Amino acid sequence: MDIALGAAVEEGIRRWVHSFNHADLEGLLSLYSEQAVLVPTTQGKPLTGTAQLRGYFDRVMSRRPRLHVCLHEPLVVRVQTDWALCSGCCDFAEGEAPAAWLPARFSFCWRLEGDVWRILDHHSSWAPAAAPACA
Repeated sequence: MDIALGAAVEEGIRRWVHSFNHADLEGLLSLYSEQAVLVPTTQGKPLTGTAQLRGYFDRVMSRRPRLHVCLHEPLVVRVQTDWALCSGCCDFAEGEAPAAWLPARFSFCWRLEGDVWRILDHHSSWAPAAAPACA
């Protein structure tokens, strides 16, 4: 893996978290490709394209108290020449001083568009409360 490309993708994830936590809708949407697909945590069907993503994130960011996300480390990043996969775990909570965090997991597929990495596919789902002893 090219370390510089991996760092660029990890920075993109951190920009996603910052934009989400600060309700920066335009900043968040700028990270997505126009053809992006989102399988959201709080909705049962995939969303495609900027207009559907805008509607979804606008509703999520308008909630009160507002949702916040916190990444877990490490992120798993695999980078090729013009695409990258990033997977990891995070927690969601409501409000500035949350009483409880809800565990979730995510994966992003990034594509290099010109000289900018953009999210082409994003999946997010709630994580199991506890892993089974025997899977």
